[in-house]
Amino acid sequence: MNQWQVGGLNFGVATDPAGEVYVTDGERYDDRVLKYTGAGTLLCQWGPVVGAHSVDVDSVGNVYVTGQGGVYRFVSPPLISQISDIANDQGNQVRIQFQRCAGDAPLPGVTITGYAVYRRIDPLPIAARATTASSAMPSPDLAGWDYVATQPAAGDREYNMIVPTLANARVANPYYTAFMVRALTTDPLVHFDSAPEYGYSVDNLAPPAPAPFSLASESGGTRLHWDRSPVSDFASFRLYRGADASFVPASSNLVASTADTGYFDAGKAGNCYKLSAVDVNGNESAFALAGPGQITSTPSHVQFALESVRPNPASDGNLLVRFALPAQSPARLELFNPTGRAVVSREVGSLGPGEHTVNLAEGVRLPSGLYFVHLRQGTSEKTTRVIVLD
Repeated sequence: MNQWQVGGLNFGVATDPAGEVYVTDGERYDDRVLKYTGAGTLLCQWGPVVGAHSVDVDSVGNVYVTGQGGVYRFVSPPLISQISDIANDQGNQVRIQFQRCAGDAPLPGVTITGYAVYRRIDPLPIAARATTASSAMPSPDLAGWDYVATQPAAGDREYNMIVPTLANARVANPYYTAFMVRALTTDPLVHFDSAPEYGYSVDNLAPPAPAPFSLASESGGTRLHWDRSPVSDFASFRLYRGADASFVPASSNLVASTADTGYFDAGKAGNCYKLSAVDVNGNESAFALAGPGQITSTPSHVQFALESVRPNPASDGNLLVRFALPAQSPARLELFNPTGRAVVSREVGSLGPGEHTVNLAEGVRLPSGLYFVHLRQGTSEKTTRVIVLD
């Protein structure tokens, strides 16, 4: 046991092989035993131990404290050593690495059966990581924490688990998710909790470039068309315009940012266009190119059609409607509320023949409720229903 006396105060100090520091001082620390990193960050505490003075730690992290009444043994909780992003994925996952609980070793006493990972329920979004939050221990009943997953104990010195985050980090919003690890025992009322630690996930994958991408010169401008994006985290397309195929897409030559699958660019013909897809985390795809000499033929054998809206219910700001037009002639896509009032109306005939996708909620605030989507071209009409949740 390690014990010192300074200025009439008895206190104990010990270190483990990882360089962490254990301190006892019954007079200053309310009869507690405190564990710190070598840099001075509080990791956990035990007690009270009346009259705690000397302290020692064994090779697996069990802590022994001398106090009134004898020597007390405490089990070191698991310690989260690293939380890292999973590379080359769509994000929303991290790998959490943690050191075992001291009871997860061939010693008599406590039997560790597994490790449960919990994720703190934080508001979305959060501006940045709180620099002092890792020293705050979760409440004993884990109020405010979601259970994520459990890994069986096997006596290993270190464990790794892949767990979901609350949200992805972005350049404009460096979102961090808090995790903690609970070492479980054969007694459901006995467990050992790590200190909280933070990690972030990143969407590393951009959507594929839009394809096919075509244009056709018409009276008064250029009609462009492309297919919908196949990715689930799609946000919008970005259309750029330049004088020739070598132009570099930039905010200065951005023509439109839209979820639609077509665009009519009024003005003189002969320009080149580059098109990209962007996901919800801001990843931009490679560019598809369309220009003079790359004109494709008009689709044939396309029938007038209006698909059911998916997903349904839809979210406010993201009401993607898929439909097909057999010809380029006036056509109107409208959204009606249950009273029959048109809340959104779009002229879509200029998109020309083919399959199209239009976001009817773009730039419009839609209250939650039931709506009807109506497509009309000439004498052809179709209607479908959708529920919107804000």
